[in-house]
Amino acid sequence: MSRITGELDLSGVATENYDAKLGLRVAVFRSGKLLGSTDLNAPASPRERVSFAVDFEPVVVVGARRPCPVTIVIGPQLAPSELLAIDTVRHVVNFAASKKAEPAGAATSTGRGRTRSAEEATEAVNIGSVAVNPNIYLCWIYCCQTHTIRGRLVCRAPASIAGLAEVHGIGPRPLAFEPAAVIDLVVRLVEPAEMARLQDEAFETIAGCRMPRIDVLRQNVTAALPMLTARLSIRPFS
Repeated sequence: MSRITGELDLSGVATENYDAKLGLRVAVFRSGKLLGSTDLNAPASPRERVSFAVDFEPVVVVGARRPCPVTIVIGPQLAPSELLAIDTVRHVVNFAASKKAEPAGAATSTGRGRTRSAEEATEAVNIGSVAVNPNIYLCWIYCCQTHTIRGRLVCRAPASIAGLAEVHGIGPRPLAFEPAAVIDLVVRLVEPAEMARLQDEAFETIAGCRMPRIDVLRQNVTAALPMLTARLSIRPFS
């Protein structure tokens, strides 16, 4: 088992831009794969520092005595794929080069890139204080905010994909878009086994707003479009 410790320095964030309710996440990645993470409660003031410790199973290649380098990613409490898609604070930890690494226990690797158990290898590194750029912090606020206005849910396009649509076989292409919209319908993408022929009335509550919900087959535009046009009363439905 490996552990990376340190502390977050939010002092560069202006008080008027700071949100003590925004949860923070410190995650360890190797080649895009999440190895471990820890969630933190934001301090009451940006002037207060918050300590963190992330435990994870290290990856060690054949013949190596130290784990492979990893990347510490610091941001809001999002899913791994979303966390990698937005602006975050990143720090590469190289165990082999770090004088702060404290190995404990012998280790042998049985295959290329295989993860060792805690009994086989232990490394601990303290990366010290990590400053959060105030502009990046504002990005976190923008990406994670939700608004309830008179009981209505307002959502915003994520900054990393705003104004882009993925065209199969070509890739992302720009198009006109609304930066924010009131949400009136929840569409859930489901597998064929979960799809009911006739759906009962369903609702889903998000951020305190209760909204109607329908299920459509995932990755099946031909089946999904008639359902959506009928539900939204778009021609030929009325």
